[in-house]
This record gives sequence, C-alpha cells and structure tokens, in this order.
Amino acid sequence: MAPSGEDPGPAADGAGRTCDGGAIPPRDLRLTQLALTTGLSPQVIRVWERRYHFPQPTRTAGGHRRYSQADAVALLQVAALVHAGFRPREALARVRDGRVSPLSPGTLTESLQRLLTAGDPGPYLQDLLRADAVMGFEQTLEAIVLPTLQTFSEAAEQGGIAVAQEHALAQVILVWLGASRAALRTPPARTGRVVLAAPGRHPHPLTLTAMELALTARGVPVTLLGSIMPPEAVGEAVRLWRPAAVFLCCASRSDRACVIRAAAGVRQLDPAPLCFLGGPGLGSPPAWATPLPERVTQAAAWVAAALGARSGAAVEPPAELQG
Repeated sequence: MAPSGEDPGPAADGAGRTCDGGAIPPRDLRLTQLALTTGLSPQVIRVWERRYHFPQPTRTAGGHRRYSQADAVALLQVAALVHAGFRPREALARVRDGRVSPLSPGTLTESLQRLLTAGDPGPYLQDLLRADAVMGFEQTLEAIVLPTLQTFSEAAEQGGIAVAQEHALAQVILVWLGASRAALRTPPARTGRVVLAAPGRHPHPLTLTAMELALTARGVPVTLLGSIMPPEAVGEAVRLWRPAAVFLCCASRSDRACVIRAAAGVRQLDPAPLCFLGGPGLGSPPAWATPLPERVTQAAAWVAAALGARSGAAVEPPAELQG
C-alpha cells in the first residue's frame, strides 16, 4: 500500500528504473522512490519542501507528488553534505549555488576521513549505494571509488592515515562491489569466457572484482580466480576451462615478474587464449603483451570488443577502436 499522498504507480527497484527495466520519465519519481535513492525519509523530504521550498515536486491530476532525476541528484548531494556535518539549510544553499559537488571524491573525503577516524566507515557504504542508484555502477566506480582509493592509498604510504584505516575502507568498497554484483542483471553471454587473476603475493581483489562486474555487464562470462595466484596455476586454469581470454592484473610493481611469468606460460599453450595485462604495477608491458587502458570500464570495453571480433558477436567496440 502506498503512503498517504501517493498513488501506487509502477513498482520500481531504484531511481529512474522500473522492475521490468523500463526508464521512468524525467518527472515520474514517486516520494518512496526518491527516499530510497537518497536515504532520506519521506518525512524529512516533506519537511524540507515546506521549510526550505526544496525540492519542488510537480503534482499529478490526483494531487500526488512527482520528482525529477535532477531532484534526486540534488538531494543526494545535500544528504552527503549533511552526513559530513553541514546543517540542512547550509547544505541546500551550497548545492543550489553550485559551490560543491558532493558526488565527487573531494567532497566525500571529509565525511570519509571522519568515519575512518572514528573506526566506523560503514556509513560510507550508504553514500556509495546512493551514488550508485543515481549515477550508475560504472560512473560511481570511476568518478568516486577508484579516485578515493588512490587518495587514501597515497595517504597511507605517506603516513597521513593508518594502514588499518586504508584496509577498513577497502573492506567497505568490497561490500559495495558485492552488493552491485548481486543486483546486476546478467545479460546472455555473447562472447567466450575470460579468466581473471592477479599473480603475485599482494592481495588486491578490488580491481579484479570491478573488472568482473564491468565484463559481466557487457555479456562476457567470467571466471574470477582472485589474487595471490601462483603463475603456474593460471596456466592450469586455462588448460582446465579453455577460456577465450585471460586478464592478468598487476596490483604492485613487486608482483610484475610473477605476472609476466604467468603471461609467458599462457602464450606457450596450444591453443593459446588472448592474454591481456593491466594494473597499476605493470609499468611498461613486454612487446608481445596486449596492454589495456588504465580505467577499468575502458579496459572491459576493449576486452569485450576483442572477444566479440574473435567470435563474431555484436559487441559495440569502445570509441577508441572505432577509428
């Protein structure tokens, strides 16, 4: 049953998307959908409408509130600032004036730093889930998650934050990636399988897990082996499953030799799958290797396009490959 002031309307599993996958028109978000997206209760949204004249919904013929995607984005920005310690009136003024963009790493950093200092980074997960609902997984990953990881990783190396705080952040992001994976509607497979692994001694599963999601969303079936893989085990996996391609991630420069050894072993197999290398620790790849763009989503697009070309599947290549 819909709350007072709302009609039932189409069921939805998030902002801007109905359960059957159809797009919700720009001014057709119901109050419950807006609350789900922003993490604000319907009561708080109504109070802000009355007290601050924001947001300003349209009304249906029956008097029911309707909100736009722009309303959802703005309220998500306000919520992020409120979580960072701003008063609602000041947060609303900042968003209206365009002085901040709380869906960027810089404006979420203050809130995250406070949470890490308190040893309670869990609420940051809610920030990511709300950003995901409005921006989508890939934009949240590239615009917020990966830059934030890099910022805090560099801070840990320079002694700005404790290593324990960096690891706590990584665990929150892993939970977000898991939630995104569970919510992903897997499309039918359109290419051959890809094996993902990170040979070496450093446990850095975040890039691999993000790559798995980006490939799966493009119809590429994936077998995720994870990190700390012995180089010989990668060849064993290829012989066992006969994948169309292997992606080897080099998370640290100290793991580069292991990654190169694993890739060389894969090349010697008959038949040999496509072998892609990437990751922040790779540096200059060997001449015989196929390097990938640094951005995870771009790398996934390249792999999907290469596999589509090999199998004859209709996979849209990234703009960089279209000449």
